[in-house]
Amino acid sequence: MDRKHFKCLLWKALWGLSVLSLVAAWFSLKSSTVLGLDAATWFWTH
Repeated sequence: MDRKHFKCLLWKALWGLSVLSLVAAWFSLKSSTVLGLDAATWFWTH
């Protein structure tokens, strides 16, 4: 695998992780905790 292709996959993985984090933060607003963290922790508002 060449370096350019690896960078592309890395950025796609980072985008995927950020989307999963955002979805988990939204769910924490409804249920008050997701993965043991409350909404303030997910959104860094404390």
